[in-house]
Amino acid sequence: RFFRLGSFDLSLDKVIFNSIIISAGRNQDFAAAELWYERARVAGCILDRLTLDIVLSNVAGTGDDLATEAWLERFRAIGVKPDGRTFGIVISSSARRGDLASAEYWYELAATWRAPPTPRMLVSLVSVASRLRDPIAAERWFDRLAGTNLELTIEVFDPLIQLAVNLG
Repeated sequence: RFFRLGSFDLSLDKVIFNSIIISAGRNQDFAAAELWYERARVAGCILDRLTLDIVLSNVAGTGDDLATEAWLERFRAIGVKPDGRTFGIVISSSARRGDLASAEYWYELAATWRAPPTPRMLVSLVSVASRLRDPIAAERWFDRLAGTNLELTIEVFDPLIQLAVNLG
């Protein structure tokens, strides 16, 4: 349905391109998102971080790390640099799926791209390790979080408490 919009005589600007790509991403219609991304690029429209974050959230939710990384590269190529919030979204998505290896991969990639760690990143890693009943990984990620100047909240301690209860 997003493909038909191109047949109308619309004045397409950044707002419209962003809206179409966001809608396609939310509907997990990544072919349409790619088509409209390319049209925006050809039209010289600069897409924004909100578009990147929403598309990445939906792509990452599918568990396709290669597609997620391809979208990161697309946006980086047009000057939209992923930041800690962006990587936090991707890491959180991996954690919700229970995929610790993927969440750890994204954390390391964020570091290589110089995206500073955020509470969301580290809390997601502590949480997924705890849910997977992996005390070694949970402690490792908690130690990393404790070694930052980020605030330790109940959101951090709750999964660790649950892990301790579950392990006896």
